[in-house]
Amino acid sequence: MKLKEIQEKFKNSMLRPYQKLDECDPEFLEQFENNHIPVLERIKVYHNNVIGSLSEALRATFPIVEKIVGDDFMKMMTSEFVFDNPPQNASLYQYGQEFDNFIKSYEPAKSLPYLPDIARFEWAINQSYYATNDKALRADELSQIPSEKLEDIKLPLRKSANLFESDYPILQIRDFCLSDGEGQSPDMNKGYNIKLLIIRPNLEVNIAPLKNEEFLMLKQLGELASLGKAVENTLDQYPNFDFSSFLQKHIELETFASKKTKSL
Repeated sequence: MKLKEIQEKFKNSMLRPYQKLDECDPEFLEQFENNHIPVLERIKVYHNNVIGSLSEALRATFPIVEKIVGDDFMKMMTSEFVFDNPPQNASLYQYGQEFDNFIKSYEPAKSLPYLPDIARFEWAINQSYYATNDKALRADELSQIPSEKLEDIKLPLRKSANLFESDYPILQIRDFCLSDGEGQSPDMNKGYNIKLLIIRPNLEVNIAPLKNEEFLMLKQLGELASLGKAVENTLDQYPNFDFSSFLQKHIELETFASKKTKSL
C-alpha cells in the first residue's frame, strides 16, 4: 500500500464515527506493528484525541451556544459536526464556519429555532476578532477629499467589520446566558428586527446596534457602492436618513478603512 493511500485511510479513520472504527480496512491495519497493543485500539486513542481537539475548538468559538444547550448536548453536536465537516486548513480559529447551517438541520436542536442565529452571531465575533489588522479612516483624511469628488468615492468597511441581522433578540439572549440565567428572560414570542455592526477597532470586539437605514447604508458601502449612490438608495427607502449623523457616528466607531494605508 502506497504512503499516500495509507495517509488517506488514516485521515478517513480519524473522521468517522467511533462505532465505525471496527470497519477499518484490514490491509490498512496490517501496515502497522502491534507492539503489544492492537493497532485498532491505538487508532481509537488517536481518534478520541482528534475528535476531542476539534470539538474543544468549536466549544471555544461558540460558548453561548454551549451555555444554551449544556455540556453533554454540545459534545454530541460538535462531534457530529466534525464527522461531516473536517477542517480545511490548519488554523483552528477558522474552523466552524458552517456550524450554524449544521444546527439548522440537526434534529435534536429543532426545538431551539434561534440557535443557528446565535451560532452565526458568535462566528461573526470570531471573524472580527481574528481579522487582518488595518487602519481606520480618520476625519482629517476624509476632509482632504475635494467636495466635488465626494459623491464618487468609496468608503470600504474595515476588515473586521461584520454586519449581522436576526429576527431574534440576540443581545438579550447573550446577556441572559452570561448572567447564568439571573437576568430578565428574553421574550421569544415578540417580533424582532435586530441589526448589528460587529467590529474590532483595536484589541476588543465591539458590537453596535444599528437602525435600518444605517444597516442599508453600510451594506452598500461594504459592497463598494459609491458614496453618492449609497446615499441616494438609502434616502429612497428612508427619506429621513441623516447622513451627517451617520458619517460622524461611524468615523467615531472607526467603521471605515483608511484609504492611505494597506492592510498591516
